[in-house]
Amino acid sequence: MTNLIPIDNQQNNQNDLRSYSLEDLFVKFFNSIRISEETYRMYKYSLDCFFKWLKDKKINTPTEEHIIQYINSEEFNKNKSENSINFGKPVASATQAMYMAAVRRFFKWLNVKKVYPNITDGIEVLKERNEGGYVRKALQKHEVRLLLDTIDTTKIVGIRDYAIISLMAGTGIREIEVHRSNIEDIKISNSDIINNKGNVLFFIQRKRKKQKEGYVVLTNNALPHIQNYLSYRKAEPPDPLFITHGNKSKGKRMSIKSIQDMIYERMKQSGIKRPGICGHSIRHFFGNQLTEKGVPIKKIQLALGHSNQATTEIYTKDIDRLTNPVEEQIEF
Repeated sequence: MTNLIPIDNQQNNQNDLRSYSLEDLFVKFFNSIRISEETYRMYKYSLDCFFKWLKDKKINTPTEEHIIQYINSEEFNKNKSENSINFGKPVASATQAMYMAAVRRFFKWLNVKKVYPNITDGIEVLKERNEGGYVRKALQKHEVRLLLDTIDTTKIVGIRDYAIISLMAGTGIREIEVHRSNIEDIKISNSDIINNKGNVLFFIQRKRKKQKEGYVVLTNNALPHIQNYLSYRKAEPPDPLFITHGNKSKGKRMSIKSIQDMIYERMKQSGIKRPGICGHSIRHFFGNQLTEKGVPIKKIQLALGHSNQATTEIYTKDIDRLTNPVEEQIEF
């Protein structure tokens, strides 16, 4: 791997003192920050890709200009994983931003430790925009219906995939939240004891959260299909909610990548090929449906689990989510 010149020696000696091993720096860096396992893998992959690019270019003392070159490079803008179905395809701007976040945080840490200057300061990865703001690639209602109708539900894999897509379309949860889910996360809430009317709640571990502190309400859009899958599978708590059924990895929790690949293949089979459409488009469908039906923005924010004020305005915990649950507004 490329080595870095310590910050104190850069002006005096540009060709020597490359004594800081990246392997050692990575270990110290990751030991100093608190991140989830998923974030660790993403950070490690992002940093490995960046420093491989530096090595290939024979760059030992990266500068701000090299960061800009990397952002504009093919390595940064196209999927290079030969095991991925998206190999060679453009990388989404949101994914690029995550990759750059890892590099930026690493160099910020190096600067604090007086090992190397923060050459990423002030550099941003711009997201695509249109006149109305960020580009939103959402599935349409008829596309969600088409996506579901083309799934063969005579086999357990089809039953599982139907349940996953119905769950995502009916609640707006992310692929990572599907990945983290367990059977025991589905609970009954006696919100109306007098009339014996309760909601079926699905507790989820939100993105960048360490605990399952959020929930969505399961309606007939998703609940019967999840129940059908679990019944067919003869599964019980505390098993993962969704597992693999292949010969090589049967019975294991579905990874984020396997969920993404499944959705990609299902979209391909159904003929949905519009630019910008991906698994996250199902989540945008959910948000768009609620917006079109006039659901208050604060309720949408709680349902989607947004913590950023710029995403869905101010986060409010005092809204009664169990009164006319927004999930009941979804139709497909």
